[in-house]
Parts: sequence; structure tokens; C-alpha cells
Amino acid sequence: MSKLLEEHRKLFGTEKPVIGCLHMMALPGTPYYEKENTLEKQIERLNHDAEIFMKLGFDAVVFANEGDRPYLNTVGPEIVADYTRIATEVAKNLTIPYGCGVLIDPYASIAVAHAIGAKFIRTYVSNSYTGSFGPQAYCPGDIFRYRRQI
Repeated sequence: MSKLLEEHRKLFGTEKPVIGCLHMMALPGTPYYEKENTLEKQIERLNHDAEIFMKLGFDAVVFANEGDRPYLNTVGPEIVADYTRIATEVAKNLTIPYGCGVLIDPYASIAVAHAIGAKFIRTYVSNSYTGSFGPQAYCPGDIFRYRRQI
């Protein structure tokens, strides 16, 4: 466990990092998507938010597509593509570590993190739940093997 804590401290520069959330607006194909929220507008908006987090001294930021509610256990390729495009453009301007969480889809989160150079992800990797997003079951063995594969 001490190796994990050491990596944590090294990444964030502190034991208790303050992490800002770069919330994307609903992406194309989701219930709350609005055509006027183009990818370019999303990039502009998140660049503005990221600048504020960096000026305020946040230790890191995490990209999140919270606007795509209700959540899905598995997102489609259109979400992965748009999310990756937005995060890639915004990440160019970041001077602090960044991570990602693609709804509650651990596979998409790992794949996007790999593609955008994220240092961490936010996702579920274990247990089973039934709630407002329907039944969810996660197998850490499968998820961590996927992480290793890519």
C-alpha cells in the first residue's frame, strides 16, 4: 500500500489533493443534448473553467460528462469520440494533472484516459448496485485486465 500512497503524493504533490471537475455539457446522442452546444463551444467553456481552476491553485482536474445523464453502464462510440476530442483540446492548456471519468463506464474511462494522457480515472470497478441508473455489476478482474491490455 505504501507504493500506491507514494505514487499518489508524487502525482498530486499532496496527500489530500483538491480536484476540480471539468463538466461537459450533454454530448450528441444523449437526452439533454442541444445542437447549439457544439464541440467548439464545449472546448471553449472547459478551457475557461480549467484556467480558473489553475489560477485558484487546484491540484488537478478531472473531465466528466455529467451532462449525459441518465447514466449508462456502457457508452457508445459517439460519446467516446466526442469526449476524447474535447478533452484532448483542453488538455493542451493544462499545467496540472488531469484525469477522466466517462459516466460510469470503466472500460470507456480507461480507453479515453489512455488516449488523452490522463494520469487517473474516476469510475466504479467493483460491487453490484441497483438504483436510478438500473442494475450495475462490475468485475475488477476484467476491468484491471483490460487496463493492462491497453
